[in-house]
Amino acid sequence: MAVSFIDRDNAYGLRGVAMLMIIMSHTLNGYPGTHLPALHIELWGGMGTAVFFLFSGYGLTLSLMQRGRVDAGYVRAKARRLIVPWLVYWVVEVAVLLIFNRGQLSWHLLTEALTLRLHPDVENWFFKVIIATYAVELLLFRCRMSNGARVVATVVLAAGYVALARVCGLGHWWYNTILCFPLGALMAYRRDALRHIPAAVVSGTALVVMLATGLLWHGGIVFNMAFAVMAVSALHWLNLRWRWLRFVGYNSLLCYFVQVPVMDEVMMFAHPVFPLYCLLSVAGTVALVAAVVYAMKCVSLRY
Repeated sequence: MAVSFIDRDNAYGLRGVAMLMIIMSHTLNGYPGTHLPALHIELWGGMGTAVFFLFSGYGLTLSLMQRGRVDAGYVRAKARRLIVPWLVYWVVEVAVLLIFNRGQLSWHLLTEALTLRLHPDVENWFFKVIIATYAVELLLFRCRMSNGARVVATVVLAAGYVALARVCGLGHWWYNTILCFPLGALMAYRRDALRHIPAAVVSGTALVVMLATGLLWHGGIVFNMAFAVMAVSALHWLNLRWRWLRFVGYNSLLCYFVQVPVMDEVMMFAHPVFPLYCLLSVAGTVALVAAVVYAMKCVSLRY
């Protein structure tokens, strides 16, 4: 199991696939019914997000366990990975609105940016939850306790969040993938033991659980967790080292943000035809992110 995480290129490829699944599921928003029902695209967003939370829990926990301490430099580096894509997104959003919809330009955009909302007033739940999970994990590693106790605390806090979110009536997307974060933390903590379990056993078991929960509840918390485990285990056999997939995976958070202006403004001309709108939204997001990343590299080299 550990090999699949150590192979960073393949892991970034899986992150790329997960991000493409999320974008495709988001293209369903605004349509009166589900399109291409046999593919269950409406479930892809949760499945892709589950992969990201599992990788985040695993990667952050393993990194902190290996470091043994949390210093200011480490926190700044993690914060930079979150904040820079957010700031770049708003530059892109304003530029797109200048070209396609100037009537949307107002000081309200600043309010949206400061409250971590996407335009136009879209609840940016994933960004807020991932910031909170990172903050909690960093705080736990600042406390004097064993790594096992930290993992248990992560599980308990995540489960408590799920319960509270359900009681408060939040949308299911706020909580139906978050338990993959402590699952990833647990896998990092028990990585040596996982090496002795054949990947086929892990993948097969996860697939059975995923199919069972999918048939019974049409997705949900356990379904998403099972998919994430199956997908990560499958890295032993899949070759996802394609350059463009790794690019999407490495810049996944920026892709997550930039998909919004691409879908809401740039590709709206194709909205009446769902398959075309879906494909163009995916291609447009990747192309725009590639252009932005290239521009940022040019600026950094110049200055």
